[in-house]
Order: sequence, then structure tokens, then C-alpha cells
Amino acid sequence: CSLFSKSSCIHSLIVTNQEGDGQPAGHRGTKRQEKNRDAARKSRKKQTERADELHEELQRLEQSNSALQKEIALLRKDFQLYTTALERHKPVCSLRDSAAPNLTPCQPTRLHGSVTLSSFC
Repeated sequence: CSLFSKSSCIHSLIVTNQEGDGQPAGHRGTKRQEKNRDAARKSRKKQTERADELHEELQRLEQSNSALQKEIALLRKDFQLYTTALERHKPVCSLRDSAAPNLTPCQPTRLHGSVTLSSFC
């Protein structure tokens, strides 16, 4: 303050930061803007990371879904083959007319989608 007049020295003390860190009042706004920019940058980074995680999860789920759809198709094909084989075997089956217990279908059991199995009593 020795180079300035007394009034400019007092003015300099008045415009210092209210928190007492010795920084001029103009610096306070700059510091706040910098903190705000950092917070916004951090928020954008977090949002981008979350979007990346969701995209990876979507890809994993799509692959899993595709594998399950293929498995369902194979199981349906197997079911159809076994059903056809059973229908072809029924007319020539010697167990139906022999001393085998009476095998009559009970309630049909509904499985995945359109697959229905009949249990026998």
C-alpha cells in the first residue's frame, strides 16, 4: 500500500474475497466458473461411461437372446422329430395291445411357447 494512496489501499481491502482467502473479488467468479466447468466435465464423463456400459450390456443381452432363440429352434425341431417318430411308431407298437398298463394322456403340460407335452397316467 505504500506506493498507492491510502484510499486505493482501503478500496483494495474492501474488494477482497469475503471468505478471507486474500483473493480479489473478481478471482472468486473465475474460480467458481472453473469449479462449475470441472463439475460439468465430470458429469459428462460419467454420463458417457454409463452410456458405454449400457451399450455393452445391450450387446451381451442381444447375443444371449440370439443364442437362446437358436436353442429354442433346435428344441422345437427335436420335439417335432420325436413327435413324428412317435406317431409313426404308434400303429406298429406291440406294447399298446399287450399287458402293458393303460397309458392314457392326462392333462397336457404347456412348456415354452407352443410346445405342449402330455403326461401319461
